[in-house]
Amino acid sequence: MQLMALPSVAAAQSRVSLTFDGGSVSQYNLGYLQGLQPHGGTATFFVNSGTVATSGNFMTWAQLGNLVAGGNDIGGKSVNATNLTTDPNPTAQVCNDRAALLQRGLTPVGFAYPGGASNATVQGIVKSCGYGNARTAGSLSPTGPTYAETLPPPNWFATRAYAPGARILLANMQALVNGAATHGGGWSQIVIGKVCSQSLDPNNYSTCTASSGWIELADLNAFLDWMSIAGQSGGAPTGAALSTVRAAVASADAGAPTTTITCNGAACQSTPYTGVVSVTLAATDTGSGVSSTHYTVDGSDPTLASPTYVGTFNVNNSSASTTVKFRSWDYAGNVEATNTQVILAPADNTPPTTTITCNGSACSTSPYVETVTATLSAT
Repeated sequence: MQLMALPSVAAAQSRVSLTFDGGSVSQYNLGYLQGLQPHGGTATFFVNSGTVATSGNFMTWAQLGNLVAGGNDIGGKSVNATNLTTDPNPTAQVCNDRAALLQRGLTPVGFAYPGGASNATVQGIVKSCGYGNARTAGSLSPTGPTYAETLPPPNWFATRAYAPGARILLANMQALVNGAATHGGGWSQIVIGKVCSQSLDPNNYSTCTASSGWIELADLNAFLDWMSIAGQSGGAPTGAALSTVRAAVASADAGAPTTTITCNGAACQSTPYTGVVSVTLAATDTGSGVSSTHYTVDGSDPTLASPTYVGTFNVNNSSASTTVKFRSWDYAGNVEATNTQVILAPADNTPPTTTITCNGSACSTSPYVETVTATLSAT
């Protein structure tokens, strides 16, 4: 395809993230193998864990692993929800989805709202489940007035994107990037559904081109060609570059995670606990997402080599107080200051008890005529 020559524009740093939604197999067979990989380009793929490998229409877990090995980014999109603002259990949709991705060795940092729908409650759920950012599906346009999101964005859990409901045209993607460059740069996320090709995938071409947010493989490749020669004649504006969502948010995330602690399912109290205490840690991060949480019970400050928090753990508080120290790391490398929680043991108001034996047995009340070995035992 003939590349479109655009007028020269002022240089501005513009990050462009191609974000593929829904896990369609065409994104792998065409978008990745025939587009991104030959260009050395990378993108972010938001998938519904509940549909992965369920039919030939969706990518497999192995294919998702191949995407990551190729430098691409995997994000969450719920288990199988169509709208989290009306779903009966949005927390399970978001948290179970992230857990499924983590169990497969993937490390999602971003989330895409199904249908782009969210509200303050849903955004809070996404954050509490461990994500650091979430993408909507609108508010950026190749005709303006907004061409790009700012970094950092005004709301990490409602980042703006270009998400046309029909075909994604090469000219519109170029206009979006060109407009961003002439308006101070920023971060332009482009939402792509299926990738279509009459020559390489003729059997699915009709249904592919009837879907929302579809793109011709030829247009995708032309856009990648254009981006690859940014700053040169016939190329994208100087300063424009492809970036995964993970890389974009990490570049702007300067804040550390926040971790809270509960004891026996409630706020830890300053009064003594008796016996075993169940300790739960919960971490959130704004930006790149929670990477890991570490803790100690020996009084030392946690490091990455300390025990990793994977779920509720118990401390035995029957004989002595326990000092739990904990903190979290995010994917941008920010680390939280150490938190300390002393779990008090009951006060000791009982005096010790001491017993004596003579020559290895109970002492007699009768006189001893030889040397006596006395042994004391205290509890």
